[in-house]
Amino acid sequence: MEDQEPLKRLAGMVFSGIGVSGFFVLRGMVIFQSVINSACVGIFIRKRFWRIFPGLAVVVLLSTFVLGPLVTELPPLAYLRNSATYQYLFKNILLIPSGNLLPGVFHNNPRPEINGSLWTLRYEVLCYAGMLLFFVIPRRAHKAWALTVYLLSLSGMLLLSLKPGIVSAGLAYHLDNLFTLTTYFYSGVLLALWPQVWKPHVRILFPASLVLLTLLMWLLPGSMSWASVWIYPLLLISFGSQYSPVLQVGAKMGDISYGTYIYAYPIQQLLIASGVHEVGWLLFWSLLCSWLAGWCSYHFVEKQFIYRKKAR
Repeated sequence: MEDQEPLKRLAGMVFSGIGVSGFFVLRGMVIFQSVINSACVGIFIRKRFWRIFPGLAVVVLLSTFVLGPLVTELPPLAYLRNSATYQYLFKNILLIPSGNLLPGVFHNNPRPEINGSLWTLRYEVLCYAGMLLFFVIPRRAHKAWALTVYLLSLSGMLLLSLKPGIVSAGLAYHLDNLFTLTTYFYSGVLLALWPQVWKPHVRILFPASLVLLTLLMWLLPGSMSWASVWIYPLLLISFGSQYSPVLQVGAKMGDISYGTYIYAYPIQQLLIASGVHEVGWLLFWSLLCSWLAGWCSYHFVEKQFIYRKKAR
């Protein structure tokens, strides 16, 4: 399905990849502010735990014991007695790499994974763990440390792209994800640390970065993966800094971003299994259903833990 996306044909990029990159940029900014506003490391850890794991546990439980029995090709008892069912449950709740499969579920889809969105969460948690060092080092050294991590992760990306055979394919996959997502995450951290550099120019940054990315997409599409590392965070943050009533919808709906993200993939898989194969309709229905699922996740699950534990 990804090969049919217009952006994939134009620039070799997919909308999901852009979304993940942007999410990590924004999380970098928000989590650094959380570090600064947390009185101690224990409070910071509790904030991050309650923000991620209740919503994750619910989507994994629903996938295992509601979605799975409804669509599996196996008899219900055979599905529930299969050890792979519980491997999926526990490995995904604990963010352990797995095949992301449930027995007899979505085997006729182009890709059989149950929830291809959850793989990013382990890297997100690793980024959060790295932020604990900001509680140890002096505040005057924060900028130097953030810049060091950013340059190290960027160097890791460069090394793997120039020497792809330097490590095994499996390890290269995980390292490339770690280096790439950490680079975007610390782009957000650096933007949070140096607002005086970009905020005065926010009105010109958005059109300038948009034009530059468009030109690169048209003239040098092969350079997009590297160019976007530097340009995309500026495009994203300058766009988000523009006040518009249209952009304030979240203030009324609540923060549905996390729920939308973790429910989108199984919803897309269910739509495909139900016979929705045309990309336009698939995008329309998956967005609509994912937004609804994200709203329910935020208001009925996530919010109960976020505000009870004062996690924001």
